[in-house]
Amino acid sequence: MRLAIMQPYFFPYVGYFQLIAAVDLFVVYDDVQFIKNGWINRNRILLNEAAAWITLPVERGHLQDNINQRHFVTYKPACAKIINQLEAAYRKAPCFREIKSLVESLLALEEDNVAGTLKRQLEELSRRLGLSTKFLNSTDLKKPEVALGGQDRVIEICCAKQAGEYYNSMGGVPLYDPAAFAQAGITLRFLQPRLQTYKQFDNAFVSNLSIIDALMFNGLAQVSSMLREFDLVDKPTTCFDQ
Repeated sequence: MRLAIMQPYFFPYVGYFQLIAAVDLFVVYDDVQFIKNGWINRNRILLNEAAAWITLPVERGHLQDNINQRHFVTYKPACAKIINQLEAAYRKAPCFREIKSLVESLLALEEDNVAGTLKRQLEELSRRLGLSTKFLNSTDLKKPEVALGGQDRVIEICCAKQAGEYYNSMGGVPLYDPAAFAQAGITLRFLQPRLQTYKQFDNAFVSNLSIIDALMFNGLAQVSSMLREFDLVDKPTTCFDQ
């Protein structure tokens, strides 16, 4: 079985969904520390020819709180603001009406905490993109007797689910040792997205934006085909920022 583990992100870029598409089981890493000013509750869209943030505010909490212990605040007003931002940014995009409606339906999938909300959104958008990948929260896995972190926790999760292959985004290149995975009987591979550009009005292409941007300009069917445009490598040479 092929497995990937990632923190839940808010409407992440296409490469994140390529990772989902590449595996049989996608573990949402929800019982790790919430990272402020990361990708968990915000992402970027194209506005006035440049990248601009869309954000779901998160209530104050303890620094050590996990993602599944944090909650969104003023969720509905924040969602309304995001829709207004999308209106301003993409009202002339070819797939605007369809994708605006889709985003509205996904934002309506509010759960008890940040992790729960994002997992539901990721699952539903993956389904709409034609993916059959199964999702599981890391919280739902039996905890080892000795607390593990980093690479050891990833290997433990792979072993618990009897995964023979572990796929990671390029950002994990400096974090993981292929020999340690091999010792546990697991093949470690990295997903390297192929450079994909598409027309963003008549502007110079801005990369690594939220998948919302790709959907606005290409639609569900075309973006679904983009999710297969990657390579699996053992010795990657390029890193990406999400």
